[in-house]
Amino acid sequence: MEEKELLQPQATQCAPQQQPKLMDRIRSFPKDFADTGQLMISAKRWLTVSTEPVPDCDIVVMFPRDADKEFVAWCRHSLLNHVPDLTLRQVELQYSRCVALYVTASFRSLLKAADTVGLRKRLRSSYGGGYQEFTLEELDLFANGQSASDFFSSQERQGLVRHLLLSWRLEAANCWPGLSLTEQQPALPQLQVRGLVQAVFPLHCQRDLSRLQASWVGRLFRPQPLNAVQEYFGVKVALYFAWLGFYTMALLAPALVGAAAHFLSSSDAACGLLVCFNILWATVYLEMWKRHSSVLTYDWGTLDSGNTDLLDECRPLFKGQPSISRITGRVTLAYPAWKRLAIRYLISLPVIAACLAAVVCLMLLQFAFQDWITEMVTEKALPSVVDFAPKVTNALVISMCDYFYKGIAKWLNDLENIRVEESYRSHLIIKLILFQSVNSFLSLFYVAFYRQDMSMLKQQLAALLLTRQIIDNIKEVGIPFVMSRIRNYKMSLDYERQKKRDSAEPDTAPDTEGSPGITQTEVEASLEAYDDPYEDYLEMFIQYGYMCMFSCALPLAGVFCLINNVMEIRSDAFKLCTGFRRPFGTKVSDIGVWQMALEGISCVAVTVNVALLGVSGAVSRWFPSLSPAQVVLLLVLFEHIVLVLKYIIAKAIPDVPHWIEEEIAITEHKKRAALKLQNRAHLRAKRESGSCSEG
Repeated sequence: MEEKELLQPQATQCAPQQQPKLMDRIRSFPKDFADTGQLMISAKRWLTVSTEPVPDCDIVVMFPRDADKEFVAWCRHSLLNHVPDLTLRQVELQYSRCVALYVTASFRSLLKAADTVGLRKRLRSSYGGGYQEFTLEELDLFANGQSASDFFSSQERQGLVRHLLLSWRLEAANCWPGLSLTEQQPALPQLQVRGLVQAVFPLHCQRDLSRLQASWVGRLFRPQPLNAVQEYFGVKVALYFAWLGFYTMALLAPALVGAAAHFLSSSDAACGLLVCFNILWATVYLEMWKRHSSVLTYDWGTLDSGNTDLLDECRPLFKGQPSISRITGRVTLAYPAWKRLAIRYLISLPVIAACLAAVVCLMLLQFAFQDWITEMVTEKALPSVVDFAPKVTNALVISMCDYFYKGIAKWLNDLENIRVEESYRSHLIIKLILFQSVNSFLSLFYVAFYRQDMSMLKQQLAALLLTRQIIDNIKEVGIPFVMSRIRNYKMSLDYERQKKRDSAEPDTAPDTEGSPGITQTEVEASLEAYDDPYEDYLEMFIQYGYMCMFSCALPLAGVFCLINNVMEIRSDAFKLCTGFRRPFGTKVSDIGVWQMALEGISCVAVTVNVALLGVSGAVSRWFPSLSPAQVVLLLVLFEHIVLVLKYIIAKAIPDVPHWIEEEIAITEHKKRAALKLQNRAHLRAKRESGSCSEG
């Protein structure tokens, strides 16, 4: 597309177009519908053309369609004045009629930004070959340090350019008239909240994305290209897919054991086998994942990149009073801890309690409905499939409530005004885990321990597993795919109409000769943002809870989960590559709060499985001479033995393999030795230059 510089004078302004009347739209619908196939082909052709790389652009800053041209020009000049390291190109997009800034930076500016943020880069093999925080003075120590094209990946370039963009801060005297911004906070996120900036996002690199899709999305039974995923999407996203793949492989064991238990003639033996196996499997799986995670993060250079909240920058939307940091000595924002605690205890906790009470009421209503349906089936000889309807309804209600609780959790998290982005995410995840755990597991606890009906528990678990898996796949793949088709059709139809209007008024039409029509920027701006994989984690966390706690009632649960997860890996990859904007890469050392959540639910699973063993009556049938009190004591003793065994296994398996610890030590030794030699050479050269000057 020929992108027109806005700073050039325009001869004429486009005349306002009359909107077609409703009856005209109705009359034209049959023809539009008949042209759908042709237009969809055109849309594909346009989108193929528009995926050519946008030159000199790492990040797009897009303004609304009705943005004031003077305000856009002010933003551009203010950015260049405050952040001279940035390179900006202002363009008008022909299809959307929006204004965008294409933002990039020179290699030298990126090096300075990498020094500022402490980006970890790989050293040369002669200096140990490990990862170290980048410093500009030691550029020669790093691999590919002199190569502008190879030193930074596209994901690292975008992260550094984003850092430069967020360094744009405005004082009241330099602000746009009538606009009030917090001086100590980045200006760009504040403009987004006020609707003055429509979107800020990195563009996909279509060549790299196509290569990644070919080796990832369509290869069901091949290993995931995790290194390529990390290079393109960042460590945080790659670590999610690594965890999902590892979890799926680990499900092979419970799937095989569950299938074998399903065909056992004795249900008591099957229940006992699965209880013991589930507890040990969950412990070994989590410990082995920590080892596997440390290997991956070591290879990606983030294993020892610990986060310190007190040193991290404030979250862009954090609100506080300016104060001098005792640690850095710089002006930063502070928020009284007592206010956050007051909000947490006086607002968050009561709201959470009210929501949990609502969950209990909904569950009781669901089971009252279930009892009524069961009675109707019995009395009126209705088909037995009708009795399964309330269980499916329960799964649907749970899925709908998840949306409601997610909104409440975000609202409460914003009220608490958490300072650091990572802590903000962790608190949000904890709230979502609490809401969705109660929402998803409460009905199963009610059936298992109040009604003590193992047959009903089996049916309820099967309904929840299968229904939620179907709903989640439709929600994650089906709906986005259909919406993308509708969006492509609408964009192509709008563009066709726009071309006809422009051709009817040649004096006012913009010059679009030779343009591809709809640019890559406009296509990606129409997509949703993908900020964090926490929703994907949450879906798998709930499934893991079903698997750990209740699969002894449904031996084939492992088989269902395994089949679902094989498809889940590729469906998540598909939606990330096609249905969302490219996310900014984030470097993390592990899966964070999710590891603690998984370990927590594994501990709860010990108690739940032992209790289910008692509820099923298997212990009483194995030991008929024991009284009920003795059965309870035996179960408590068994639970404590299992917890001790779980602790021993966790301690016996190191979180980090010994060879990685050795490699880290070797790298550190080589680094120190190389730096010592470099310092000696520098001092020798300094002495020689001094003696020459004296001579």
